[in-house]
Amino acid sequence: MLFLDYETIEALELVSNVIGEKKSTLFAIMNSCKTPSGSNLLRKNLLEPPSDMRTIQTRHELVGAVLTNDDVYFKLASMNSNPPILERAYILFRETSRQRKAS
Repeated sequence: MLFLDYETIEALELVSNVIGEKKSTLFAIMNSCKTPSGSNLLRKNLLEPPSDMRTIQTRHELVGAVLTNDDVYFKLASMNSNPPILERAYILFRETSRQRKAS
């Protein structure tokens, strides 16, 4: 996990802008989470991004799978917003990857 110092967080306007407002920040723009726990997870990932290459690559592949596969996208969109959705998303990604390799 990478720890960002206060000056960096402030300069990048991750969670509050120069005048202290929470709107017009990266967090505000990205936060379309359905649950408070989802918002908290997003905030944590913005403020403490992963530094482990395997984690970064896995997340990158997961986003790529969602963006390039309509079936995956619509399956995720139809799931309810319980906290385990990330685990289900990962399982769905693995299954889809295996199906692609098999065909």
